[in-house]
Amino acid sequence: MFKLIFPAGDRKRQLEGHPSVPPRVKQNKPEVTTPTHAKSHRPFTNYRGKRQANHSSAWNHSNKYESEEFRSKRLKKAEEYNQQKNAFNLEKVKSKTKLADLTTQLNNLVAQLSLLSKDAPERAELMEKINDIKNSMKSVQMSATLSPNKLDHRATKLLFKELPECAKGPGKLAEWISKNATILLPKQIAMLALSGEGAVIEYHSRKTAEIVMNSCKLHGIEAAWAPVDMVSATSERPKPNEDEVNYNLL
Repeated sequence: MFKLIFPAGDRKRQLEGHPSVPPRVKQNKPEVTTPTHAKSHRPFTNYRGKRQANHSSAWNHSNKYESEEFRSKRLKKAEEYNQQKNAFNLEKVKSKTKLADLTTQLNNLVAQLSLLSKDAPERAELMEKINDIKNSMKSVQMSATLSPNKLDHRATKLLFKELPECAKGPGKLAEWISKNATILLPKQIAMLALSGEGAVIEYHSRKTAEIVMNSCKLHGIEAAWAPVDMVSATSERPKPNEDEVNYNLL
């Protein structure tokens, strides 16, 4: 089909409405169609064209070579880890909320204290309340830091309920630990605390705590894993003085 080209004057006459000039014919562009035999694009491929494995949910997928017993243990371990992780996140949110409330109370008390004169009798009572709130904030922060993290959520604290007579009294616990260094490994101790149920010893790693636990069983020393509630209670207790525990013996 040929396209007719008219001079500029004829085009002007056409726009003015003269019937002698034929109208310009508009040409339609051909439609572009995609071939049906084209392969679909696969986004999850590397440069070699192999499909990459999805490792995000590999923990819950079963292996064809594993037994049912091993699979049940693995799923149980994963469920326990998820429960502990959710509990840790919940405690973290609660501690943040509690810290926010304590901060608001502290700011209000400080504002009231700034309005009083130095000789006001209410000043001592406000100072006591401020100190109590500060101590509460410190205990909340310590309990949040002592919570297990997602890297190593295993227990590392041992509870010694029945201590020998030589380990009871100020400074005698550290002396007893130093005498039994081959069993209790004092150089690997991270924290030493006293509670109403006995002595709590925290080690740097779970592996060290398991070694100490097995050594205590072999040598007749009664030791058990410290409960979570009791560990949080011991974290709120004040640290012993230097005259009560001789840290040089450790």
